[in-house]
Amino acid sequence: MSNRFLVYEHEGHRPERKAKVYLIEDNHEVHMYENDELIETRIYYKSSRSWGETNAYDTAENWCLGLIH
Repeated sequence: MSNRFLVYEHEGHRPERKAKVYLIEDNHEVHMYENDELIETRIYYKSSRSWGETNAYDTAENWCLGLIH
């Protein structure tokens, strides 16, 4: 069983939205919430660690800014 570690949490201009980024082995998982309900999860795989990490953080920020619907 893999361990999940919270590595980043983002809240932005839309107070009803937040996102959490977890590190699972070498992959990043983004959980996107609206009004404390999990709306979507995206996984960025290890294929390129820095690419996956950057995209995971950008996804969290974009969700909180309302750029992802």
